[in-house]
Amino acid sequence: MPSFPLVSVIAICYGHEAFVCDALEAVCKQDYPYIELLIADDYSPDSSLAHIRRWIAQAKHQSRFDRLVFVANTQNVGNCATFNKILAQARGKYIIDLATDDIMLPQRISKQVEAFEKLPHTYGVLFGNAEFICAKGEHLGFQYNNNQPIPTGDIFKYLLTPGRHIAAPTMMIKRDLLLHLGGYDADLSYEDFDFYVRSSRISHYAYQPEVLTQIRRLAGSHRTGFYIPYQNRHISSTLKICQKAYALCQNQEEKNALAQSLSYYLRQCFYLNLHKEAQAFWKLYRQAKPFHIGLWGLSQLSRIRLPWHRLYRLYRKLTHQKQ
Repeated sequence: MPSFPLVSVIAICYGHEAFVCDALEAVCKQDYPYIELLIADDYSPDSSLAHIRRWIAQAKHQSRFDRLVFVANTQNVGNCATFNKILAQARGKYIIDLATDDIMLPQRISKQVEAFEKLPHTYGVLFGNAEFICAKGEHLGFQYNNNQPIPTGDIFKYLLTPGRHIAAPTMMIKRDLLLHLGGYDADLSYEDFDFYVRSSRISHYAYQPEVLTQIRRLAGSHRTGFYIPYQNRHISSTLKICQKAYALCQNQEEKNALAQSLSYYLRQCFYLNLHKEAQAFWKLYRQAKPFHIGLWGLSQLSRIRLPWHRLYRLYRKLTHQKQ
């Protein structure tokens, strides 16, 4: 029997032909000995699948992993549903959700396991700092600066506040916690905010200040999906998550923190011409916090189906020219 627990690395690829082999090779270079690697390609539109198959053919000769599993979707079902399919096959005590354009540094798993094994049983998630890199692998910045206070323990209220999300690619998660939650919500277009909300209500988070992960910032990435006007699945998913969060709030302080996010999303809906979503965010805001005249005004203006997004872009362009 190994003296350290098995760790399951779930690597999901979609359109990462330029990076997937580097991401998988970084798993090979971990100095931790008890790893199972579970890879899935979510019907990538590029040559990612061929790259993965070639890499696996070479990796099998190395006998590096306790187990190597590969699943190739025959249609694109999204990250959440793909993750859940692979999670059902995972055997490790701890789970790492690895996007195949990111890089784990060689000591990541060993240092995270060492830290996790010392934590009380109430902790279900360990996260850390991260380095942002570009497509070429060049340094762009860090998730946290040295003087930035990072809360640990019960961070439910912290995670409800705008801009307070943690770097999901740095997380190591107890498999039991993920199974208790039923994995990710496959009805959503993205997973991290929903996971933060549901998991932090029932489990503590621990922070490890070391940089053990490189996160790649790419043009046209998931982040840009939040700024698409008229129809926006990310914003619709965010509304569902905020509704879940409201149901989980236990006091007015937590509702106030959520209200800050609702205010931000309502304004975003207005400028993106997401009329239906704007009304839903306003309704939820009124449940969380007393009346706000400015947000009420935006909710009423959003009923007037003018091209607010185009008008706002024109306003920004004109004011920029004057400067």
